[in-house]
Amino acid sequence: MALPKLNDVPKYDIVIPSTKVKTKFRPYLVKEEKLLFLALESEDEGDIAAATLGLCIACVDADLDPLSLTTYDIDYIFCQVRAKSVGETTTLSIKCEDKECKERTDVVVNISKAYVEGIDFEPIIEINSDVTVEMQHITYLAAQNNILNENKTEVDYVQQTIINSMKAIHTENERFELKDSKPEEIVEFLDQMTSTQYDKLKQFVSKIPIVTIDASWDCKCGKNQTMQLKGLQDFFQ
Repeated sequence: MALPKLNDVPKYDIVIPSTKVKTKFRPYLVKEEKLLFLALESEDEGDIAAATLGLCIACVDADLDPLSLTTYDIDYIFCQVRAKSVGETTTLSIKCEDKECKERTDVVVNISKAYVEGIDFEPIIEINSDVTVEMQHITYLAAQNNILNENKTEVDYVQQTIINSMKAIHTENERFELKDSKPEEIVEFLDQMTSTQYDKLKQFVSKIPIVTIDASWDCKCGKNQTMQLKGLQDFFQ
């Protein structure tokens, strides 16, 4: 005899930040939580990234393309899913920002209140009067691949982030889709730039949106403290 099926899992509203698509999501199930815990226990960044991405896609109703989801899409979705799965709050030990005070305070933050700012952006960057570069926010998978490459220097990391954020190159008469270009061709294009031109691209990637939670607390030193926590590493210390 087949065992009974459990639970009509509740559904909640969510808006995917980068696309503004309105859809529904559910809490994660025990089988999905197990995979996440196994990845966390392995301390392998690749396994953790894959488990996080898989969990988010499984819990959202919309047909999400894992190759196009941005870093802040995944971080935001994960916060909302976790909030409905195990509770909306988490307690963090946060150090007072006053240089003369070294006290730490247990601060309760509501991860369901996570938000993303700066999503709307101007994608076209003028390199010179003849050439512009069309930019996009880096995807979660591309960002994780950059982090996992331990042989990269900081200069290499920034350049690869720029490359992953470039969508197309425009001239007066042509548009070159960079997904059709070889990596070495894109590097050669970047190497021809002046520092001023290259800085325009660096500024774009330095402003990639990050999921944020506002925290406030009263320290033992008597001062009221406020802090913006940015990214999953801040939320789940």
